[in-house]
Amino acid sequence: MTPKNVRQVTWQKVTTGANENVATYSKRGSNVNLRFQGKVEFEDEGLQNCSIVIRGVSRGDESCYKCLFNTFPEGPISGRTCLHVNELYGPSLLITQTNNSHTTLSCSATGRPAPIVT
Repeated sequence: MTPKNVRQVTWQKVTTGANENVATYSKRGSNVNLRFQGKVEFEDEGLQNCSIVIRGVSRGDESCYKCLFNTFPEGPISGRTCLHVNELYGPSLLITQTNNSHTTLSCSATGRPAPIVT
């Protein structure tokens, strides 16, 4: 495959309604949207290969992301990848004691997806 004449690369977060621009790169340099500054940075900056890093990933970052290569004269070429966030918290232990000296021990674990406790 021959290299395309890429003018700009745009990373977008796919949301319901309209896609949100995350970062762009062109021969003039890189730009990260204000809302994503400090969280997103370019790992590779180039018109043929342009990748980003998302730091401190949280559930709010879970989405599909679209990489849009704006080429001339062919038009846009895009790719898509999806980020799924899993969370696991350490188990919590609750000890309760009643007046008649019965003690109840409860152990629970939470996370996303919900953990299976055996």
